[in-house]
Amino acid sequence: MASTTCLSCGHEIDTADAVCPHCGARRKPRLAGPPFWGTRGARQASTIIGIVLALALSAYLGWTIFTHGKGEPVSNQVPVKS
Repeated sequence: MASTTCLSCGHEIDTADAVCPHCGARRKPRLAGPPFWGTRGARQASTIIGIVLALALSAYLGWTIFTHGKGEPVSNQVPVKS
């Protein structure tokens, strides 16, 4: 029989009990596993995705500046024939 400590009164209670027999406080059920973002693999995956997105954005901005920065400046004036 496994036991744990009641968070309200501090008495030892059985893990099968949903309510503390001493104070009547409900026991919070444990989650099945660790939270997703708490795992090492999830942190590595989010870091890699962030780096790839930053590189893609930098490449797009660099390409845009490089290709549109060439040529003659655009003028809003229409040439006048004399």
